[in-house]
Amino acid sequence: MDKVLFGDTATKLIAAYRGPDHSFVTRCKFWIEQLGNKPWVDITTEDIERALAIYMAAGKSKVIRSGKPPNVTRRVVSTGEPLAAATINKLLMAFPSLVKMAKERYLLPRSYQSPTKFVTKQREDNARYIEITREEIDRLILVAGLARWKPLPAIIATAASTGLRLGNLRALKWSDINFERRLVSVPTSKNGSAYSCALSPSALEQLHRLKRAHHQPSDLVFGKHHFVRSYKSAVIDAGLEEKLTCFHLLRHVAASLLSQANANEATVMAQLGQKSPSMARRYSHLSNQHLIDAVSRAWS
Repeated sequence: MDKVLFGDTATKLIAAYRGPDHSFVTRCKFWIEQLGNKPWVDITTEDIERALAIYMAAGKSKVIRSGKPPNVTRRVVSTGEPLAAATINKLLMAFPSLVKMAKERYLLPRSYQSPTKFVTKQREDNARYIEITREEIDRLILVAGLARWKPLPAIIATAASTGLRLGNLRALKWSDINFERRLVSVPTSKNGSAYSCALSPSALEQLHRLKRAHHQPSDLVFGKHHFVRSYKSAVIDAGLEEKLTCFHLLRHVAASLLSQANANEATVMAQLGQKSPSMARRYSHLSNQHLIDAVSRAWS
C-alpha cells in the first residue's frame, strides 16, 4: 500500500463507475488533481483541508458559450460567489466514497481509515421553502407558451408539481407516464432508487398538449434541448425573477406548495423521492394514492 499512488487507483475506479450521480466523477477528478501523486498512506487530514480551501477560494463558476454550431467554444469563469455548504460537503464525501470502492475491490486494506474522518463538514441549511403561490406558477406556465421551444410549459408544470430533477426530466420517456393514474415512474433517482410521483392537473394538461400520435413509448418527452435561456425569459415575463433564480428551484416549489396544502413531511419526501434511514420508515407505508390526493389538493 505504501507505494500505491492515490491517482492511479482513483482513475481506474472512476472509469469503472456506473452510478447515477454524474457529478461524482467530476468531484473525484478534483481530488486526483490535488492529491494524485501521493501514496494513499501519506494523505493526511491537513492535505484534505488544504484542498478544500483551494476549492472554496475558487467559488462558484459558470460556463460561457460563444460562437455558432459547430464552432461553439466554452470557457469556465468564476462568478465571485461563495460555494454552497452542500456543494463543499459533496466534494468532501467523494473521497471516502473512493476509499469504500477501493476496499470493495481489495485495493486497500480494510484497516485503512479515510483522512476525511476528522474533517468537519460545512453546516447546511437544506430548507428551501419558497414563498410562491399557485397563481404565480400558473402565470409562469402561461407565459412560457410564448417560447419558441414548445415543450417549455409542460416541463415547467411537470417540474413544479413532481419536483423531478432536471436529469430525471431529460431522461423521462412517454412510457414512464401513466396518464390514467396521473403518475410518473422514475426508474433511477439521485439516490439510486426507483419511485413514483404524482402529476398535477395542470401538468397533465400540458403533457397531453405536447404528446403527439406519432410519439413512441420509448421516445423522450423533453429530450436534450438547452432551454435555460427560454426558461429565464419566461420567469422574467412572469415577474418571478427574484423567486425563481434557477430551474432547480421548481423542485422546492413542489415541496412548498405541498406544504401549503398541509401535506405531511413524509408525503413531501415520497413525492420528491427523498430517502434517509430515519425517514424511510415514516413514509414506506404511503401508497401512490396519497401522493395523487396531496398534489390534487395543492393544485385545486
